[in-house]
Amino acid sequence: MILNLRRRRENIWKEDKVIIRNKEQLCYYEIYRSIIGIPGSDKHNGKNCPFCNSNVLENSKYCRVCGAYPI
Repeated sequence: MILNLRRRRENIWKEDKVIIRNKEQLCYYEIYRSIIGIPGSDKHNGKNCPFCNSNVLENSKYCRVCGAYPI
């Protein structure tokens, strides 16, 4: 199971450039990706989350997409 988790995390990093921190986030990320797609934004009106590359407002301390805190 741990090898499978590690392999899935590595594949997501290679394909989507998203850092998966734990098993729960992996589950939510796979659901998110199947419905919405790979996080990220062409519109850049702030900064990018260091974990999921989604657009975050400049003064925000957390990512609303992946929940990373602090960023």
